[in-house]
Amino acid sequence: MPSRHFWWFRPEVGRTLTGGGYTNQANMTSDTCIDYCTIKGFTYAGTELSSMCYCGMSIASNASQAPTSDCASACAGNSTQPCGGSQRLNMFWSNTTGPQINPGNNSWAFAGCYTDGANSRTLPNGVATVGGSVNMTVATCTTACRQNGYNLAGMESGGQCWCAPSIMNGGTLAPEGVSGCNQLCNGNLSEYCGGTSRLSVYDFNRTVTLPPLAPEQQLRAPA
Repeated sequence: MPSRHFWWFRPEVGRTLTGGGYTNQANMTSDTCIDYCTIKGFTYAGTELSSMCYCGMSIASNASQAPTSDCASACAGNSTQPCGGSQRLNMFWSNTTGPQINPGNNSWAFAGCYTDGANSRTLPNGVATVGGSVNMTVATCTTACRQNGYNLAGMESGGQCWCAPSIMNGGTLAPEGVSGCNQLCNGNLSEYCGGTSRLSVYDFNRTVTLPPLAPEQQLRAPA
């Protein structure tokens, strides 16, 4: 989160940021919380009551801004920084938009959202990725597929990685377009990793002949 806009927030009911977080009663600072949330792919980070960090992609609709004086608890790891208060968050925003389709990296390019089936896989070869399903990203899947000699990689349901030399078993571009690939990657919530019976497919060096992308398959955030 290179840009750090911050506010003081209070929840009316429940959490202002709902993406999870962690507690560190010895070393919590604004920076460590921001770094944690950034690595997880969140756009908001908030510290609370000296030692708690919360992350999220959006602010709860029932949250409201609180007075600065409410966020007077010193950070456990840096007494010169405020880290919220009781039911109060020092909150930071990355100044970026929400999740987007990853256009590709390291010679891989997004090739569209494809259909898939449990009994007739479009990309039949499932591979293990660094960190496992809970840490799935576009990069971990494309890297694993390339290491196994494949030129097509596909992520499904947020945490599955599939590979193949070509589109197989009658797989086609999803008729609904990229809106079918609407599940966030387990390991990076700023990008998408397919959907239910849908694959976010990537092509290495554009070496595989694939159908051209229709307008509904163009790069944009799934609706």
